Amino acid sequence: MLRPENFAAEYYRKLGYQVHICERRLINTLVAAFLWTVICDSDDPLSRICGIGWRGERFSKLDPSSFDERYGLLLRLPIDFGSRAYYTRRNETIEEWVDLHRRGGQLIELYDYFLEVSTGLREYLWVCNTESEELTRAALEIIPKDMVIKMIMWTIEDFWDRHHGWPDLFIYDNKEFLFVEVKSPKDRLSLDQMRWFKWAIENHIPCEICRLNKKQAQSRIAHNHVDDIV
Repeated sequence: MLRPENFAAEYYRKLGYQVHICERRLINTLVAAFLWTVICDSDDPLSRICGIGWRGERFSKLDPSSFDERYGLLLRLPIDFGSRAYYTRRNETIEEWVDLHRRGGQLIELYDYFLEVSTGLREYLWVCNTESEELTRAALEIIPKDMVIKMIMWTIEDFWDRHHGWPDLFIYDNKEFLFVEVKSPKDRLSLDQMRWFKWAIENHIPCEICRLNKKQAQSRIAHNHVDDIV
């Protein structure tokens, strides 16, 4: 049976949009790529070396032989990474690093370089795969730099909570983009999703909910205005 998000993806493709499955793939890749230098900083007093196991072919394009049989893939991480305490402790360093991106050139110009050096962190966050890389490259081509930076900064303030709730689909053409959450008739927004939509609306990030009605199998789709639901 076709999953609701795949059904909706086909609908948007028929309207002429490019479609990527999004969820947490985009934000995890953005955080790993553009904050790798800060997160994996050896000068962080709470940083330590840890080992992670191979995530499997679906989530990792790395060869399993890259992982030590005993220790896995070695990665430097702060012990409090992803928490509010981590951001509070490191916010000045994060702000300084992000400000370099803000004042520099286009983010897409840095992206391919950062992909290479952030391999271990992306593996840790389950996004070291082609799908996540292509989604993020497409997003960086069309989403304004200031908006991308807002996405990264909002999420890193409380990463483990805020990387949840990102919508199912990222759709775009050569003029516009849109984040789309797909819901079947009885589905409700989770608290994480409500929080994300509230933040997105406040920051003028294009988004909508695509709700499939009871006759989804007969190709009927209805759209809800997010601000009427959240």
